[in-house]
Amino acid sequence: MKPADPSNQLPSALPQAGQSASPDAVDQQIAAMLARSTQIEQQQLPEAIALVRDALSLAHSTPAPAAELDCMLRLTDLLQQHGNHTQALDYGLQVLAQLAPDRCDVLTCRFLHALGRTYAVISEYEHGLVYVRQAYDMARSLPDPTTEAYVYLTLSLIYSRINQGEAGRTAIASGLAMPEFEQLQPRLRAFLLHDAASNAASDGDLDSAFVYIERAQALWQEGWLFCTHASFLHERGDIAGARRLFEQALASVPSHDYQTRAYVQCEAARLLIDIGEAAAGEALLRDVLDMPNVEYTFRESALEQLSQYRAGQGDYQAAYQHQLKRQQLLNDHVQWQTDMRSRALDGQFRNELARRDAELARREQQALHEHTQLLEQHLLERTQALEQQQQLLQMITELSTPVLPLVPGVLVLPIIGTVDSQRMLRMVGSVLEDVSRHRAHALILDITGVPLVDTQVAAAFLELARAVKLLGCRCVLVGIRPEIAQALVGLGITLGELTTRAGLPDGLAAVGVMIQAARARV
Repeated sequence: MKPADPSNQLPSALPQAGQSASPDAVDQQIAAMLARSTQIEQQQLPEAIALVRDALSLAHSTPAPAAELDCMLRLTDLLQQHGNHTQALDYGLQVLAQLAPDRCDVLTCRFLHALGRTYAVISEYEHGLVYVRQAYDMARSLPDPTTEAYVYLTLSLIYSRINQGEAGRTAIASGLAMPEFEQLQPRLRAFLLHDAASNAASDGDLDSAFVYIERAQALWQEGWLFCTHASFLHERGDIAGARRLFEQALASVPSHDYQTRAYVQCEAARLLIDIGEAAAGEALLRDVLDMPNVEYTFRESALEQLSQYRAGQGDYQAAYQHQLKRQQLLNDHVQWQTDMRSRALDGQFRNELARRDAELARREQQALHEHTQLLEQHLLERTQALEQQQQLLQMITELSTPVLPLVPGVLVLPIIGTVDSQRMLRMVGSVLEDVSRHRAHALILDITGVPLVDTQVAAAFLELARAVKLLGCRCVLVGIRPEIAQALVGLGITLGELTTRAGLPDGLAAVGVMIQAARARV
């Protein structure tokens, strides 16, 4: 085992008891854990998954919602790579409910790619294609050629499943034509060359197929590459060469890599049965059936070959038993796919409901905000209108009850219009200020323009007379018309405290007399 690289050592995933970490420190720690998972995923995928799960627990306990979403994006990708499609789908649906539609980064791109592959596994190719195309559009705008290359591989896979082989070939050709192709990881370049070889072989161009597969093997020595190369040799009739490569393939596959081993053994068994070494081929196929956690495709292939071989040998009972197992395997796989599709539909339905609820809440909030703004605008306009009205009323009041200085010491207050309590109150205050300011000795109240004088108005005039008297000023009331005089008599109102005159000239004369009398007393 290689010694640990000190630069890759990470702090504990969870804070120690009694300790707390700042949000920034937690975000940095989670980012370091996610980066480390990327470094080790190719060689230590289970460890990478465990590391991201620890990061997710840390983000959830802090809490750190943004970091938690990043962890779920990453975990979906890793779980899909590991073949844990159920959990990949569950996390993927949770992420879709939270993912901002305009988010564009490497984590999101890889997530969309992984979700698309997950849908492809359950034969929901149209849904898968939607997400992979989104990943494709995003990858081309990001400085991430690795994800772009994986997207081309997945597009090729899905197109081949929906009978759009030409589109799949175009995807692989685009991957090979990437400007960054030579900078890609050797294993990833080998993937692209392998698929190009398979496409060429499907088109009957074995010469090109050999060129591609040999280039791939020059980059990466792995069992599935030996196996594909051996299949091409088998198809061309080079049995010895094919057998030699199958043996190399079996020898190169790690004991724990059951998926690759199952694939190689199924293809090697096909060759052995074809060249008459049926016992050895049958042993390889039976070994595939005994492997743990092998994908449905390889188990189904092994059972189909066993059934065909037994039928060819005339052992129809054994062939029938293999077909029964194959049918049961198919039924189980269809049931699993059905359950996964139901799971996906349920998640999509819940996400759609949540999206609609959020949209409805957003619209209601927007409507409430607009209504509030409208009310505030109306309130502002009404307040401004009331202020303008008050200013106008004040102006009207001042204009309708102007206190005019005629000569030094003499003021005239012509009153026009109906007099109510509010107007009279304002009038008294204004008159007292003017009497004091002008040091008036006489005030003439001209009520020629007042249409009606009742008890309250008469009392108000008397109060005004008393008030100005306290300031050393005498009042003279002029302009009492006959109908008003008759009304005052009818109401029993007397104005004995006021000096009254018929009109303004008489009032001025009376004021002149009073002024002279006042001067005489002085």
